[in-house]
Amino acid sequence: MFGKLFLIGLSFLGLSDAIEARKPYECLIPGTEKYYAIHNKKGKITDCLRVVVTGAEKQDSCLVVSQLEYQLDKKWNPMMDNKGFSIGPDSIEFLLLERGVASDISEFIENIGEPTDRKTVAFIEGGGYEYIFRSSGSPDFIYPDRMIVGDTLCRYLSEDGWKKVATGKSALGTSSLDIVIYVAAKEKVQTAAGEFDCYKIVADWVWRISSPLYNPVERHCFVKWVAPHIGAVILGEEDKKGRLGVYMELVRIEWPAGEKPAM
Repeated sequence: MFGKLFLIGLSFLGLSDAIEARKPYECLIPGTEKYYAIHNKKGKITDCLRVVVTGAEKQDSCLVVSQLEYQLDKKWNPMMDNKGFSIGPDSIEFLLLERGVASDISEFIENIGEPTDRKTVAFIEGGGYEYIFRSSGSPDFIYPDRMIVGDTLCRYLSEDGWKKVATGKSALGTSSLDIVIYVAAKEKVQTAAGEFDCYKIVADWVWRISSPLYNPVERHCFVKWVAPHIGAVILGEEDKKGRLGVYMELVRIEWPAGEKPAM
């Protein structure tokens, strides 16, 4: 294990100067550990998360950064499965590109408005319906090194539905997703881990369903405060009055000896 970390450290040395000159909005230094507390609407801790940066490898014109995410209980102990065994970590990778850190809208919403699977389409089309899927924009976006308040990072719209082949008219209902992600503000944010100069990222999304029987509309506003060389320090969902509901907060960050970047 020591040898592997040593080799990772050597490979990272050649990149550290270039990264230090930039201010990416994510942690890139192998060996860094971030600890988050997850709070309910009343502010009480319900779960925790430990994030460990395990590698940073140059590939072509980008840097591939790998992390392990450990789910912990409210007392910072490993989560256990129903058989009494600790739950292993999730492996995460992200890319540092020339302009910034790559991401996509699945960070803010589980259903990202993708086409219905082929099996379902084939089954319903057998009943004389035609499936339609339309989208505009891209679900992929970048957290740029140089944030500008007011900039739109992503705008994505998708719509799917069915129409009767015999009549050409819509049938069975349609659904649509409209999401906009933008830089809302530059703010100082106080957390249990300290005070950070952050940009507030807002993801506003609306999910609509139109059908003969009902037409529900879901509106959500997810927010994320990001600091250079760290990434998220607070993230959660705001209500109409700007109050956080369930949210996650950085409570501690541990840098490898001598590797803490200049903030």
